[in-house]
Amino acid sequence: MYQLLLCTLILLAGECSLNAAAIVSAPASTTIKIQANDQWVPLVQSASNRIKAGSALDLSSFQRDGTVDELGRIVIKGGHFVFADNPAVQVRFLTNAVTPWKDFENLGHRELEEFAGEIRRSGYNMVRTHFLDYSLMRGMSDDLEFSKEMQDKIDYFIYCIKKNGIYLNFDCMTSWIGYTAGNMFKKKAPEISLKSRIYHDPAVRDNWRKGVERILCRINPYTGMRLIDDPVLVMAVAYNEQEYGLWSGKYDGAWWLPRWRDFLRKKYGSIRDLKQAWGTRADKFKRFEDIPAPAGELKRNINPLDAAEFLIPLEQEMAHWYAAQMKEMGFRGFLTNSNCIANSCYNYLRKEWPLTAMNQYHAHPKGWISPNSVIEQNSPIASGAQVFRYFAGARQAEKPFVVTEHNVCFWNRYRYEQAFVIGGYSAFQDIDVLTCHSAPVSFQKVDAIKTFFLWTDPIAKASEFLTFFLFRRQDVTATKPAIRIRSARKSDIFRKTVGLPNMSWGMPSQQSMPALIAGFSTETTETSKEWRQLRPGELAFSTDFFYDKKGKERNVSNELLTAMRKAGIISPDNRSNGKTIFESSTQELLLDRDRKYMQIDTPRFQGVCAPAGVKARLSNFEIRDMTTDGNLALVSVDDCKPLEEAKRMVLVYMTNALNTNMEFSSPEMTKLLKCGTVPVLIQHGSFTVVIKNRHAPALKLYPLDMTGNRLKELSAIGGSDTECVFSCDNREGIIYFEISTE
Repeated sequence: MYQLLLCTLILLAGECSLNAAAIVSAPASTTIKIQANDQWVPLVQSASNRIKAGSALDLSSFQRDGTVDELGRIVIKGGHFVFADNPAVQVRFLTNAVTPWKDFENLGHRELEEFAGEIRRSGYNMVRTHFLDYSLMRGMSDDLEFSKEMQDKIDYFIYCIKKNGIYLNFDCMTSWIGYTAGNMFKKKAPEISLKSRIYHDPAVRDNWRKGVERILCRINPYTGMRLIDDPVLVMAVAYNEQEYGLWSGKYDGAWWLPRWRDFLRKKYGSIRDLKQAWGTRADKFKRFEDIPAPAGELKRNINPLDAAEFLIPLEQEMAHWYAAQMKEMGFRGFLTNSNCIANSCYNYLRKEWPLTAMNQYHAHPKGWISPNSVIEQNSPIASGAQVFRYFAGARQAEKPFVVTEHNVCFWNRYRYEQAFVIGGYSAFQDIDVLTCHSAPVSFQKVDAIKTFFLWTDPIAKASEFLTFFLFRRQDVTATKPAIRIRSARKSDIFRKTVGLPNMSWGMPSQQSMPALIAGFSTETTETSKEWRQLRPGELAFSTDFFYDKKGKERNVSNELLTAMRKAGIISPDNRSNGKTIFESSTQELLLDRDRKYMQIDTPRFQGVCAPAGVKARLSNFEIRDMTTDGNLALVSVDDCKPLEEAKRMVLVYMTNALNTNMEFSSPEMTKLLKCGTVPVLIQHGSFTVVIKNRHAPALKLYPLDMTGNRLKELSAIGGSDTECVFSCDNREGIIYFEISTE
């Protein structure tokens, strides 16, 4: 038995003055330009953005051995994905989203094979094809005329990912112009989008069917089989973010308006009865022909319930049509749709799908990286992990849950929180698929950071590295089902609350907050009689519980905590207060909204997201000082050994990363003036940590570049049998530090 030793790593650097507090306190009228100086240091970046095989960043050794044909088809059992031939093994997917017309540019067969290998080395076991329709149609002159060159690349890429044991999630349609010819960026008006017209236009449905059929039902010359028969294809989304085609409220009135008015005429009989039901806001209507089309966002309607009653059957018919088409083609995987709005209406609509998929972002920019684009500089932790709770509020009991897109977007300064807030809680809630959007792996040239081009952002890359261990390796323990929020479409409370502002897009905070404490799911049916039997140890709360008789939200946080303690879901000493502090039932995750602090403490993974100056003592990892806001985490990469026994670990310190000469209208960095260029600059900081480890005297510290190359060796500058001391001035723009006995 090895003696337990104490390893102290001290990484010393100058104080970083440009932290969040300093930025906010500066005059609001002052523009700011990011340049290399004592506060911002150039990232150590290799000319190649490929991970070095065998390095501490190479995650291939943690992947399952075997090709897709050897691993077998994926099925659903017990509400999760499992191998058909080995149903006792649950499968979680960490997904790399590819947009072929961008990501396959200048790649031939050899490069595509290397690309698939790089996806595997980066820890991914699934690929999501995004804008596959536009990739095949780009530059073509006729509808449904696929590019032969792009078709060949896609065929060969699928062959390559199969060899690497990587599965596929397929967007049947992504582009708002589908499988038609033309430039989709010049045809983006919502009223002409196929996302709207497919509800009623036979020509659009024909385009969807023929395009999808051409992809799925032709023989891939490299795999020797049709994609629709191939076990590589696990699931499909019928039309990505189709909600924006109907619920945006911007569609062709020539088709929608007469049907909407007929619906109201049949329901009310006379304009007088309608005005009586709708109240004074309808006084201006003299006849049914005066009534405008329903607004997609329910809260903007005079009568949200009528809008929902009109739109829901249209969505149901659309869903049934998609399912029938895929069944006719012989699809053996799992189909879903409606993956971007998580309100009660859509939760009701999703009850017929075999799984739920969802997209959501924190600080999505208004204008991408164009001049005057705006982003919110708020913390996911301070919001109570709202981006994750959005997902939790759409999760249906006993069904797989697939995150098809997520991201804490560049240039939000709190991007370092992503791995903990989304990766950590997704692991805790036993979510089935995570997909950070987009392209965390790419063979395109090293470039300045751009929003949604994850491979350009070292903070996004490091977040995905940590997410692999939290989520895929399951370093965070999955909780058991504990809380189920139930609602019924025909209940009084559904009618009263469907149009409330906090119900328009997702579940209200009070209802979703328990997801940070215990196992969480939802169930929305036509009536309460359809509610399914609870699982052992599970508590249920109907939406009525959260409102008074007038439909006003009650404060029930203490009642929820009391019920969870009484049921034994959480221990008496659980630190949650239901408002600002949330401790998971496993006691591995702790979130403090007021402090912008979150910690994860497991045998193989320990760390914090916190403001500058934090001090924290975890099981094997103590933080004595951290001078800059950031994420400081330690993970074992020595097979699956715990930190106290590992001979190889990776220490990750994420602060912020911006482009050289990136310019903002104020120090708050909300409005972008110029996106900037390379080199990427890392916000400078220092920290002091203590690590408990059996092999402390033999450990050495190796700063790594972004590919995993060791840059130098830092030997102990002092110590004893119980500790070793390292000193490092991180003025070289380092994010990863390998700690190893070899």
